Amino acid sequence: MTSLVNYAIIIALAIILAAGASLVYVIYSHSATTQTATAPPIIPTPTSTPTPTNATSKPPATTTQPQASSRVIYAAVYIATPEVIQCANLGKKYYYYFNITVERTRPEDPVTHYVFKAVTANGTLQLNTASILSLERDYFKQYDLNATQRLGVVNIYLELESDKPLDVKAVSYLGVNYTINKYVYIACIGKIWLRGDINLNLTRPGTLGLVPADRTFTLVVRNLPNGRYKITAPPDVVIPSEVVINNNTLSMSVGLINKPLVYNPLILELKKAQ
Repeated sequence: MTSLVNYAIIIALAIILAAGASLVYVIYSHSATTQTATAPPIIPTPTSTPTPTNATSKPPATTTQPQASSRVIYAAVYIATPEVIQCANLGKKYYYYFNITVERTRPEDPVTHYVFKAVTANGTLQLNTASILSLERDYFKQYDLNATQRLGVVNIYLELESDKPLDVKAVSYLGVNYTINKYVYIACIGKIWLRGDINLNLTRPGTLGLVPADRTFTLVVRNLPNGRYKITAPPDVVIPSEVVINNNTLSMSVGLINKPLVYNPLILELKKAQ
């Protein structure tokens, strides 16, 4: 009997303990659910990256204009006929002396004689360095290799030799043709004679007597009688019609018409004015 009572007590205690555990679980679950439902949601606050006020901005890209090609800005041709060349004892051919001015803007544009050509009615001819007519150093300059290394305005002196006359139309530089600005004949004055009231034999002007028509030369003669003199000369020679000799010295300018003139000698006649 006692055993049954004890057994019943044990069962009752087990039921009570189980009911208590369930109650605790329900209370715990209700508490947890309430806390989860009422907890405020965590909303992330968006952040923005601040723009630095002292940041260095890159300048806008600029477009560099290509530099213009070098070009010929002036070209003159001086022409010496075989008669003129023979008068100066330099043979008997045609010589064409080129005075070319180039505006050289870029170092990659050469100005050596290899890039220049004479454009004629029958085609193009390679120009060479000035070496024959430049022997007349008073009026013609030699080819200057140092000048071909410079930028800016550069003068190039070139030459062309021919057995026959050439009709030079233009000069070609880097494939572009440029019109000749001026054609000038070269004259030869082998010697000068003064005749009339003064008789003297004078030497030729310059080194070889080669004088371009766009230049003049000054005739200076000393130890002459003072006074006023009238002067006559060939029609293609430009001189004053009258000169005054002071301090026993004659000084006057002599010019030439643009023709292939040869005077060997050039005779000037002086008559004392009354």
